[in-house]
Amino acid sequence: MDTNNNTKNQNIPENVKNTLSQTSETNQNNRDNKSDEQNRIISGARSSAIRILSRFERSDAYVEKLLDYEFRVGSLSPLDKGLLNEIVHGVIRWRAKLDWVLIGFYHGDFLKCLNIVKNAMRVA
Repeated sequence: MDTNNNTKNQNIPENVKNTLSQTSETNQNNRDNKSDEQNRIISGARSSAIRILSRFERSDAYVEKLLDYEFRVGSLSPLDKGLLNEIVHGVIRWRAKLDWVLIGFYHGDFLKCLNIVKNAMRVA
């Protein structure tokens, strides 16, 4: 098997080999960039807000302490920190109204929905 691969590789011109290796490197870089972009999207202000709101609902923690912890530990920019603060406080302030609106759009029993899904819809 290896001898067949070696003879096949010997028949390929050098410029084609270079093009193939550049294409595979480009594809790898594109995959890495998409992965980094997805991680950045997932770790943004909205996902932090969902985590904080879910933690707030299932424990007796204060929202301010949860926000302070996220500000210290998280790698958010100052603009994202402000957005996170507004989202969390806005969802808590308007939770009843948001739930009332979401009940109209949600197919199924909204009250039986998982809390993390409810918070994701409230934040969106």
